[in-house]
Amino acid sequence: MKKFRIFILMCLAILVLGALSACGLPELSRPSNLKLDKEKKILTWSAVDNARGYVVEIVGKRSVTTDKTSYSFENVELDEGKYTIRVKARGNGIDYDDSAWATVSYTQPYTSGMKYTLINN
Repeated sequence: MKKFRIFILMCLAILVLGALSACGLPELSRPSNLKLDKEKKILTWSAVDNARGYVVEIVGKRSVTTDKTSYSFENVELDEGKYTIRVKARGNGIDYDDSAWATVSYTQPYTSGMKYTLINN
């Protein structure tokens, strides 16, 4: 009889967990209007209603959280090559879940690392 009660309790626990996981929160909309100023290395996007912040990720390099709708990666050292930069809106986990990622591509050109200033002719 004791084993039967344990079995019933286990089944109920599994059903409750399944029901809770099926009742997901509404997802925030994905950030839109991503614009990348390649010269200044600044990414901007439109605000998402009910977002408590944003996660910006340079895939394979850096991930940061911000409250702003822009991110400057001017001081991030990137090797020559192609990068995917993605942004998602953060929900509060109570009323809203995080959004899906919005992505943009960026190509870091080759730089010699040398800077010069023309003085005379």
